[in-house]
Amino acid sequence: MAAIIIKKLLVLVSLIVIATSCNPKKKDKENFIGVVTSATPEASIAGEQIFLKGGNAIDVAVAVSFALGVTEPAMSGLGGGTQVLLSIKNQPPVSINGTTLSPSNTPTQIKDTLSYHRRSTIPSTVKVLDYIWKTYGSGKVSWEELLKPAIELAEKGFPVGKFRAKVYRQYENRLLQSDFNTSFFLLNGKNIPQDGDIIKQPQLAKTLRRLAKFGAHDFYNGEIAQKIVNDMKKNGGWIALEDLQNFPEPKEIEPLSINYKGYKVYSQPPPCGGWVTLLALNLLEQTLSDNEISNEDIIRSLYLAHNDRDKNPITDLIDYDSIAKNKLSKAYAKDLLFENTFIKEEKEYGKPLISLSSMLMVM
Repeated sequence: MAAIIIKKLLVLVSLIVIATSCNPKKKDKENFIGVVTSATPEASIAGEQIFLKGGNAIDVAVAVSFALGVTEPAMSGLGGGTQVLLSIKNQPPVSINGTTLSPSNTPTQIKDTLSYHRRSTIPSTVKVLDYIWKTYGSGKVSWEELLKPAIELAEKGFPVGKFRAKVYRQYENRLLQSDFNTSFFLLNGKNIPQDGDIIKQPQLAKTLRRLAKFGAHDFYNGEIAQKIVNDMKKNGGWIALEDLQNFPEPKEIEPLSINYKGYKVYSQPPPCGGWVTLLALNLLEQTLSDNEISNEDIIRSLYLAHNDRDKNPITDLIDYDSIAKNKLSKAYAKDLLFENTFIKEEKEYGKPLISLSSMLMVM
């Protein structure tokens, strides 16, 4: 059971939830409005179900996240990390830091390829979802109710659509050759699912049921935690029981922000790459001579921002304030525009050696 938990690494839940706190049972459009969107239709429906029970946007987000762990196994799961950028009405936005950490006994000199269990950091997702539910949830929906849609999806299964079938084909060889938990995503333990097939995950359902009954505490201090540790010991992983028990509580920190064309834009601080998005907006603002934004402008800004992340990353993930402030200054964006190699080549030779359209092809 623990193996299916551990393989989902450093995943950020991708969702947007907009909902009011009014009574959703009333049919008057002026009284309520809710929009739920996520990476899978099943997870979005799970969020809708919670909203119709009277849950607020946070309740919906938690239910969607657990449902994504079932229906989007390539990108989401209990063994990942979750960061939250949260905006509450009449309050400044906050970032809830759900950074995952390396196990305490991780060797300082690593000579192997970090295959399978050794790729795992200590998961934060369950603890972060528990925190935001307890802190910002409506109080009208129980923890068990939030996990119920995910449990049903894992037990009863869901159809594999065209996109998910494409992902399975892409990783077919890895799935078929793996000795570990990938067998749980195969039909009859030996075939990848095809478009229209129903995939069930009974082991994951058992884990979710226990999590629903005993709470997030069990993942870090109870039976689930012990099974994770046993699985790690059996397969050469480094996560120990003390790592799970001592994993820090989520912290609320100030997000990064810039002013873009009269708007205040917020994004996640390190270790997330939110500063890259904000830098791209600064570059875009410097580039524009009028209100028209061309594809070339967007491509240039994204290329320069990601290129800066590659060559000059923020490596201090704790004391990053000064370096982030510098990178998000208008002056820094201006310097990047005029000192970048492609800009110099364009001035010297009359055109860039690599066109901006070509950049888009390799991004």
